[in-house]
Amino acid sequence: MLNQPYAQEMLEEVIIRTWKAITI
Repeated sequence: MLNQPYAQEMLEEVIIRTWKAITI
């Protein structure tokens, strides 16, 4: 396992973008 908070932040951003796209 690798500790990559940066990757996790990117993942969260992708989820937020997807959620916004769906919630329109």
